[in-house]
Amino acid sequence: MTMLHRRILKMDLTFPIPKGIDLHEGTDGSGFKMRNSGEYFQSTYGRERRKYAKVIITATKEEILDVVINEKTSEPKIAEKHLKNIINKGGLIAKSYNDGAFDSRHFFNFLEKHNIESAIKIRHNANSKGSQRRKIEVLEFKKLGYKQWANKKGYGNRWAMTESHFSAIKRCYGDSARAKKIQNVILELKRKIWIYNKIRNYPYL
Repeated sequence: MTMLHRRILKMDLTFPIPKGIDLHEGTDGSGFKMRNSGEYFQSTYGRERRKYAKVIITATKEEILDVVINEKTSEPKIAEKHLKNIINKGGLIAKSYNDGAFDSRHFFNFLEKHNIESAIKIRHNANSKGSQRRKIEVLEFKKLGYKQWANKKGYGNRWAMTESHFSAIKRCYGDSARAKKIQNVILELKRKIWIYNKIRNYPYL
């Protein structure tokens, strides 16, 4: 068991980047419980309030491209970090699908710099100042309205790129970690996501 444990700790948990194809990706986060006890146990025996680890993934419909766990950086900044890493490894990002948290001038400018299309939900009170790329997106969103804009941009695809992966991971491996120390919780959750991604892309015959 000791040797097995040592080999598990040395596993390469990097995610492969598909090359030669245009990638349509999305970034989003979800919480995983850091303890396995339920609400009844905690309320009955006076245990402290349940804690969560924030898991943020960047993924296509087919596979997960990158993941971070319990980083305090905002989701748009993590998405930029992931996309830079994917581009540096030879990945071709064609389009980015994200929710309203990504509606910022900085993120739109990043996408424009790398010639990446976007389907990012615009805030209803958004103005069109500070970024030419965002100005175009804001004006289009206001002209079409949410439903027409969403249909044109294919915004609904975002769910298959993030929420469907989170749902599958939690169904397969649970929504909580068994480890106690935070560094071990992070490793446990990353292994679960890496294994899910590996199995999903196994070449069935």
